[in-house]
Amino acid sequence: MDLKYREKGIWKTTGVQWLGLALLNIICILFIITMGVSTLTLIVALIIGCNVVLSVIIGTYYLRLTDITYIQLENDMLLVHKGIIRLKKKINYHDIEESRISENKLILILTSGKEIEINLDLLKIKDFDKLNIKLSEHVEVRKIN
Repeated sequence: MDLKYREKGIWKTTGVQWLGLALLNIICILFIITMGVSTLTLIVALIIGCNVVLSVIIGTYYLRLTDITYIQLENDMLLVHKGIIRLKKKINYHDIEESRISENKLILILTSGKEIEINLDLLKIKDFDKLNIKLSEHVEVRKIN
């Protein structure tokens, strides 16, 4: 079962801002090239070109964020999306020693002593209910205020 990121307007705004930055960098590249081609202008254009590529990647990431699976519930494990660069975090249910809800965060304490935080603000309420039901099958979920 896939639990997607909750829709937030700030993500669309951020994505558009990153794409706007890419457009401004393209304009800068065009301006630099019109000044004449030299080794220095090519190096600067290449550096700005890398910035364009990164800006487009980050912008499209934010625009598509609601299509990305935040938490994937499997029969024996759950997978948590950790960002654009980091891989998904795999957590086996039998490795979870304890789970707590505190300040809109679900904290999973593993048998290894590690703590994994899941931001509940990024989930829809019905998706949190699904997560809670699935976790309750394997470990008690305690609320701490």
